[in-house]
Amino acid sequence: MRNLLRLLAYIFIFWLIVIIASFSLSKNNKNNNNETHSVELDNFFLRIKGLELPENYTELRYPQSINISSISNITCSLLKRNRKHETSEYKPLSYGFDVYNENKFFTFASHKTCNNDNLFDVNSGVYSTKPGEMVDVFEGCKRSDERFGNNSLKYELSKGTEYKFGEKCEFFFAKGYKGQGDAMLRNIYMQEYAEKAKKYAEEKMNYFNTTNTKPMTVVVFVVDSISRQGLFRCIPKTIEFLNYNVIDPEGKYSKKFAMYEFPLSNSIQAFTVPNLVPLLYGISEDLAKEFLAEKDINKPEHANFFTELQYKFSLFEHYRQHGFVTMFLNDVVTDYLSKITGRVIITDHQASNFWKLGNKFFGYSDFNSKDQCIGSNLPHYFSLKYLKEYLHNYKGNNRFAYVHINTAHAGIGTRLNIADNDFIGFFNEVLREYKELDEDFTFLFIGDHGTSRGDFLNIDGFAERVNPPYLLLSNKELVFRLKAHYNLEMNAFRLVSKYDWHKTLKMLAMAPYIDQPSEQYLNGKKLDGTFMFQETIHENKTCDDAGITPKYCLSIKFIDIDPLSYKQKDDLNYYIQNAITLINKVHQRNGCNTVTLSQVLRISKLDLDLEQELPTTHYLILISTNEDPNARFLIHGTTALSNQFNDLKVSGDFVILKKAPYKRVGKITYHSVFKIWSVSRLDSVPSNACENKVKYSKRYFYTEKNESCKDLCKDHGFSCSSPTFAHMILGYLAEMGYDIQKVGFDNSIEIVNGIAEVGKGDSCVMKYKGKGLCQCGI
Repeated sequence: MRNLLRLLAYIFIFWLIVIIASFSLSKNNKNNNNETHSVELDNFFLRIKGLELPENYTELRYPQSINISSISNITCSLLKRNRKHETSEYKPLSYGFDVYNENKFFTFASHKTCNNDNLFDVNSGVYSTKPGEMVDVFEGCKRSDERFGNNSLKYELSKGTEYKFGEKCEFFFAKGYKGQGDAMLRNIYMQEYAEKAKKYAEEKMNYFNTTNTKPMTVVVFVVDSISRQGLFRCIPKTIEFLNYNVIDPEGKYSKKFAMYEFPLSNSIQAFTVPNLVPLLYGISEDLAKEFLAEKDINKPEHANFFTELQYKFSLFEHYRQHGFVTMFLNDVVTDYLSKITGRVIITDHQASNFWKLGNKFFGYSDFNSKDQCIGSNLPHYFSLKYLKEYLHNYKGNNRFAYVHINTAHAGIGTRLNIADNDFIGFFNEVLREYKELDEDFTFLFIGDHGTSRGDFLNIDGFAERVNPPYLLLSNKELVFRLKAHYNLEMNAFRLVSKYDWHKTLKMLAMAPYIDQPSEQYLNGKKLDGTFMFQETIHENKTCDDAGITPKYCLSIKFIDIDPLSYKQKDDLNYYIQNAITLINKVHQRNGCNTVTLSQVLRISKLDLDLEQELPTTHYLILISTNEDPNARFLIHGTTALSNQFNDLKVSGDFVILKKAPYKRVGKITYHSVFKIWSVSRLDSVPSNACENKVKYSKRYFYTEKNESCKDLCKDHGFSCSSPTFAHMILGYLAEMGYDIQKVGFDNSIEIVNGIAEVGKGDSCVMKYKGKGLCQCGI
């Protein structure tokens, strides 16, 4: 027995020696191996192949289930521009242009104010033209005349002095003898609409067997062509107002209201109609078109097909049936969504003809990116005014409103930026009124798709095109009653689709009557999506699950290819050889030694729009040089058809392109383009080295303790920017022997005790406790 124990002890000691030796060898290999590890990182969500994760590696935790015992326990996160969420199946390639790299693309233009030709007097709500002047007037007084989109409107002008506009006229126009003009849009209370809604509400109360109900307001407010980044960029004062007055626990509206943001959004396509049909109807654009079978909105005999589609699927009809007064406003004079809805919207109020009047007399267009006025006011003024009046007029009733403005159609965002103060005034007035009302209130503030600025080829520009904002404002009592806080907080970490919003909005129509809205009350209808107040979206939801067209999905990634493939591919060879040429040209100008290629260490590629014959392909190429074994240069090049580029201008020391015929179809020649966007230096260049004064596209520096990247970059003559192509940067750090841990939702990379911690804070402004990795650019 004693011999057996001795034998077992020897075996254990031998096994322990083998384990220690293996660990030591593995560690040495990690530090000395020149091969790059395969790292897949889509904007900071890390999975490392070839490297063991440390035992203490943990993914970020989602909000824990909390038993909310009172309304006062409902607290929400501040709206933060640099939030970078992702899921196991949805990892955005980019989050758009942030505050550090947007200036070259988004600089607000100067603007003129509207002429102060106010021709109207208002006395106890009665509008009239100012006395003593003969004017031509036009007034729109019939709800039945309202037509959505680009159709003709007859303008029969009348003359008069001190002309009093009809009490039931929602819009009117006046033109003075000097040629000046003015216009007005207003919401008029209609008793018949209120009574009809109350009748339907009583029927629902009987159906749900309840008498304990209170009025509810649901507003869907769509800003056309605005990205999530663009919302923070264009209306920063409004965001600040919401943060400090609604979300901050000490805010003047915080006891009454809660606000949630859902940053993981991806447009179905980068255009309006494919996104709004699922939002308003809960079906795809293709299915709606199939139902309409190419019916013509301008043919009266086809009108019933469009209204039938609304009756069958739309939010308008659903809210009408549930006892809501309904309203529709879309400030367009063009035909896009109208080709699905038709010209007549089946809501109580429809504000459509006013915009055609604006087009006729003031040149208004929803696609005009220049300064625009309708009379003495900006277009958005009328939309906000009309909505505010509608909400006030029908207090005591359930009310639903859909408002869609095109103020952001100017891609830079100047017109939306001008509206910033007006949005503050609007939210302040509306929240002040609802604060005093014993009513439920939900306000969905969203974009249909992203900004129209930029192109699909630029990675950040692509993200701007397909990442719209989703904000939800609701009174806390409703959130508490529906037990919704945890689900809404959780869904802020999920991929949210227009189908989710459609189902959520349809379920909310039942909230005045029951606390557990359910599809069982929809007469057998099954809705796609998730009721986000009482359900949690699956963590593994994909673009395909959300109905997103594949080429518009942001959850795409660079994949590694054989580093030696550059020898067989003309474009890769072009990028490498010309990058060396560009480096040497700048080195020589600065009196530094030239370099020669040692190894191509890694090539990652990203294919965009595989449906094209020549897909747009981004390449990231990591190379080393013979002259300095520690030097690492990162080349970013793109291969694409020339029509994919906004322009083919070349500027900067590390930008070059080659244009060549690709194919000829008839008389048209298509060209391919090889373009180098940047050549960056990844390694830390010694301070006494000649290359330290070279302005590569990007340089990477390490902070000292309690130093910020913003200050460090400035000291070296650069500007700080958020880390781009992080999978390459972290792959390089892994090669250097660092373990990688994701610790937050931001963009910083900090070296602490041999670990690269990702996401702790804003990479440029945070004060690092360890060594912060700074990306500094020209």
